[in-house]
Amino acid sequence: EDGIRDLVRSRGLGDVYKRQMHYYGIDETGPLSASESYRILKRYFIEHGRYDDASWASFKERQTEKAHFLKSKNFINYIPSLIMSLLCGYGEKPNRVILSSAAIIAVYAVLYLRLDVINMPESVLRKANLWDSIYFSIVTFTTVGFGDITPKLIRGYQMLTASEAFFGAFMMGLFIFTLARKYAAR
Repeated sequence: EDGIRDLVRSRGLGDVYKRQMHYYGIDETGPLSASESYRILKRYFIEHGRYDDASWASFKERQTEKAHFLKSKNFINYIPSLIMSLLCGYGEKPNRVILSSAAIIAVYAVLYLRLDVINMPESVLRKANLWDSIYFSIVTFTTVGFGDITPKLIRGYQMLTASEAFFGAFMMGLFIFTLARKYAAR
């Protein structure tokens, strides 16, 4: 710990150097030792009020743990770690939640269009198009459900839309968690 403290003091560990791993002197070939080094850095940064740096160290700590899970073929822990990394950067990257949500909405919109899931109102004399699918996907994801466009009365289609509503509620909660974790007073 003293070595890392000296490293932090002597080099300042500013944002400019975050991309240069050799600058930190942390060897990531041993994931567990690297994870411990990042954990120590995170504590140091928190103690000194450098929360952005602490967020970065926390993210790197979790990435090295994920690498250890993969290396040791511990897929029971690796898969959830991978999912959390992709969806929200382990609670450190709120922008990933927004991008993940947009990707989920887009995938469901394409599915709705390709599978012809959408039941258009009787007053509309055309089939659903891409914009209708995107609109329906957003309304379903946000669980607003205006009722103007609905899924066809086929159980598989209803379950598909229900799964998007579940993902939407989950992602909104994840976004709030990530924002609170990232920006709350520490």
